[in-house]
Amino acid sequence: MNEPLEALLRAASEADGTNRIEYRDRIAAHGAEAVRRLEPWLRDRRLERFAIVTIAAAGACGATAEARAALRRAQPSDPSAAKAIADALAKLVGTREAKASNSRPRQPS
Repeated sequence: MNEPLEALLRAASEADGTNRIEYRDRIAAHGAEAVRRLEPWLRDRRLERFAIVTIAAAGACGATAEARAALRRAQPSDPSAAKAIADALAKLVGTREAKASNSRPRQPS
């Protein structure tokens, strides 16, 4: 997480749709702060899809509660964005459950 979040967000917002995805993981690595900063992008049709996948990636990196809350508050622009949000939320639930099951002590067989 050497790159400043502000610089990454600026670069991602200025990138064309094809290259924007290159910033997803570097932004997601900033966790809850990235989710907070990306939430307004969910209301921008040009940036909405990127925000969805990057918020989901931040959730998978540990900001699960923040990502789930942001995605639940989102007002998708169209049915495909709504599906992308639903898919991201489903994966985040799976991520949380997987982490919980991995942290439980295993019972001897």
